Amino acid sequence: MAKDSSNPSAIVATRAWQEECGVAINQLSGGSKAHWLARSFSEAFLMRSANGNATEGAAPQAIVQRLLEVLTQAVTALSREDGAR
Repeated sequence: MAKDSSNPSAIVATRAWQEECGVAINQLSGGSKAHWLARSFSEAFLMRSANGNATEGAAPQAIVQRLLEVLTQAVTALSREDGAR
């Protein structure tokens, strides 16, 4: 994806990976959309303007990076004994 974001096979692979991340996040959040992890996952897909409003057209690479950050947060939370964020 980083080399050629218009490559159809890269797009398909990235979407499949995003779906797999979504399944994992759903399981880790207990299926609750109110859970901080589920909210962070959803927010990773949003591009915000300077005033904080959602805009269209987030770059695929930016979304992937944000999802990696959410997954890192999940690993950190799961690594703690109490599971707190």
